[in-house]
Amino acid sequence: MNKRKIIFILLILVVLIVPSVAYEYDTFPHSTSVMPLEKAYELLNNSTDSTNTTFNLSYLGSRESVIAGVDAPKFRSSTVYFGLLLFAIKTSEKINAPLTGMTYQINNVYVSYNGSNLAELPHPKETIYMDSGIENVYTYEYGVSGNFTLTFYIQIIPIGVIGPFHFDGNAVTERVNINVHVKN
Repeated sequence: MNKRKIIFILLILVVLIVPSVAYEYDTFPHSTSVMPLEKAYELLNNSTDSTNTTFNLSYLGSRESVIAGVDAPKFRSSTVYFGLLLFAIKTSEKINAPLTGMTYQINNVYVSYNGSNLAELPHPKETIYMDSGIENVYTYEYGVSGNFTLTFYIQIIPIGVIGPFHFDGNAVTERVNINVHVKN
């Protein structure tokens, strides 16, 4: 009788644990490694025309830093759709117990030009590049001509990892500017 109880308890534990581990595996965020700060700045400065910003993320005593920049065509005709490239690169990481790892996810991106109302950009599929960063491509229509500044408000969520499980931290929002000239 004791063997049956133990087998029954083990079976119940397996039925409860396996679906949660499978869900965690299916929804696990992209993992990124650390790129040296000088190399990250070089990559961003060669890839974007925007000002760079640094996100200092923390969760359960662990910390990571991510720098981000945006690239947009600077000389376009008005009301033309095009891709906005958002680059984010992890430049440092300090993992403390109980976490076994840490990563991040770009949650929302808002844009305004010359102080206009914020417009939320649709969430694109992330692409990992060089194992250290995340690149996102957004579509946005200027609809205006002349010189103006695009201001992006980027929201990144730190994600703590404990074994196969991941937990979202509090979102951090930073601002990135890019100057644009649109021809008539």
